[in-house]
Amino acid sequence: MLTITETIQVGDLSLPLAINYNAKGKLFGGVLSPRSPLPIAMVTDALRWLRDGGAQTDQELRGLADYAYWLYGPFGLEAQYLLSLNNGGGTVVPGGGFTRPSQIDFEVDSTSFIADGDTTKQFPSSWIGFDILFNRNAIAQNTVVVTDNTYYSWDKTTAFLTLFGPAPGNGAAQGTEIFQFSPV
Repeated sequence: MLTITETIQVGDLSLPLAINYNAKGKLFGGVLSPRSPLPIAMVTDALRWLRDGGAQTDQELRGLADYAYWLYGPFGLEAQYLLSLNNGGGTVVPGGGFTRPSQIDFEVDSTSFIADGDTTKQFPSSWIGFDILFNRNAIAQNTVVVTDNTYYSWDKTTAFLTLFGPAPGNGAAQGTEIFQFSPV
């Protein structure tokens, strides 16, 4: 048996379920047993008002709560199921539970993120799983071998970067170059 509070929660969720059910009937040509959402809203609100007013005990409200639950019908059962999922019946949490690392911008020198002369770099573990956009001196770099140009290799499972290019530097970072890495 549901408590008074649980009955009110079920009623609050039964209302939009009943509205959607009736709306589908209008859209697709009628429903078998249309239910007016108005009595669901009225009885649920009356139960909430009597409970919150404090003049009634749970025993005194039991009859109204039982009537309300009967009135909810199949929508009450669906509402109970949705509430049992503990997520409010379909809430989507934005972001998927991860944080995208911040973009890395720097001018290459002997102490920069990728130092002068380096051709490899292990990125922080927060970059694992992300692809990257890499700009070198404001020129987008790619992973395709381009004759007489620089390119790179990125392993997103380990967040490891390798720079390639023609001789004499073989793609190594050179002092005063501007590097920009963006996770995607």
